[in-house]
Amino acid sequence: MENRRDVYAVRPSSQPVEQGREQARRIHHIKLRVMNPGAIAAFYRDVFDLQEEEKALEDPNFYLTDGKVTLIIAPWKMSDFEGAGIDRPGLEHVGFRVESVEAVKRELIALRESDPAMRERIVSEPQEGERRLALIASCRHGKHQFSDPDGVFIDIGER
Repeated sequence: MENRRDVYAVRPSSQPVEQGREQARRIHHIKLRVMNPGAIAAFYRDVFDLQEEEKALEDPNFYLTDGKVTLIIAPWKMSDFEGAGIDRPGLEHVGFRVESVEAVKRELIALRESDPAMRERIVSEPQEGERRLALIASCRHGKHQFSDPDGVFIDIGER
């Protein structure tokens, strides 16, 4: 442990969660963009015995849950990437529930100021970055979007 620091060090707030108590920050949803959402949703539902959540009739997404985490299966359309580089079908973002979006924002600022390697990946073209964040912001669960240092998009909302 002597050679660990920053996010790799064990902090007092990193104590194990008591059984039956919900963790303050947890994975809430994972969103995939796919070519054939109905078939892919059926695959995950049937193979992993996930339950479908209710949704609005006009919502093209499928919401599958194990009771803790929701897997969102969304259609991949080239038109969604207008004005940006086109991403292949696959992972769009990981969503977390947190006790306070503002607290996470403050911690992100402090972490990124103290360790430049922890800064989010910046999309070189501002219009492209704005388009990608707008896609993620359309998720019904999140309130604030950003990326991790490797460029994986994250969407956070409060419990």
